[in-house]
Amino acid sequence: MSDTNGEVSELAARTLGYVGPEAMAVLPDLYGSMKGASISYQLTLIHAIYRIDPSQSERIVPILCGALKEREAGVRTSAAIVLMEMGPDGKDAIPTLIEGLKDQDVPVRISVIRALRQMGAKNAKAVDGLESALHDKEARVRSEAIDALDSVKRAKAKAKREESNSRDKK
Repeated sequence: MSDTNGEVSELAARTLGYVGPEAMAVLPDLYGSMKGASISYQLTLIHAIYRIDPSQSERIVPILCGALKEREAGVRTSAAIVLMEMGPDGKDAIPTLIEGLKDQDVPVRISVIRALRQMGAKNAKAVDGLESALHDKEARVRSEAIDALDSVKRAKAKAKREESNSRDKK
């Protein structure tokens, strides 16, 4: 990860993320590479770390929350996308994600909604955030919130059916 070519380092980090748990031995190197790195590269490293070891979520969520408050919209969007992939593992970011629903940038708000969608079936605060997005001034954001709430509703209904079926089998 110490290559001076940023593109090579970024590609290496992404590749390690796709390798998954088999790349566990490189976690210290990935964390070490974050020192002094751009926030964009840090997000690539964090994404790889999570894919390698989801139990690292407690350690990386605060970094992602900080990235959601960065000046650059692309960084905020990338942080929301990583949290979306984390789903319920990123639940500690829900208050920061809800703040992100007020972001000036529409793609950021849409990415935040998508992250909250992945957390919503298991978290009432995420649902509250999604409901607040129904009042957004942008139709695309409202539409995304409607889709997200529908998805959460279906996931909850499916979980109830599965729970009922498992009780019936006992």
